[in-house]
Amino acid sequence: MNQNTMPPVEKNLNNKPELAKGQKYLFPKVDIRETENELMLFAEMPGIAPSDVQLHFEKGSLTLHGKASPKPATGKLLLDETHPYDYYRVFTLNDGIDAEKITAEYKYGVLVVHLPKAEIAKPRQIKVSSN
Repeated sequence: MNQNTMPPVEKNLNNKPELAKGQKYLFPKVDIRETENELMLFAEMPGIAPSDVQLHFEKGSLTLHGKASPKPATGKLLLDETHPYDYYRVFTLNDGIDAEKITAEYKYGVLVVHLPKAEIAKPRQIKVSSN
């Protein structure tokens, strides 16, 4: 990452969304890549419907929350190793993100968040003139 971009840092997770009885939070595994124009966050969140993914950015904090829907109960239960769970993770980013241009897509269990850099945060060449 260049000098203008601070790496994301996880925030205190005390403000998690409320869980239903018996549920758990899972921290999605995340890769973060940087290009000249943006940060790209890749979060593994399998088993979540795209409509159940909530993404929130406010005051430099990016919150990921994926709510798993309970499986329909059909047939006689012979083994029960799966349980409802939510994915939840919060990152703190510096002020160099253009919040109005953040986009995201969810495909094959991976959430991809595009965090464009604000013009002021992008590196630039400064021309030196002489008299």
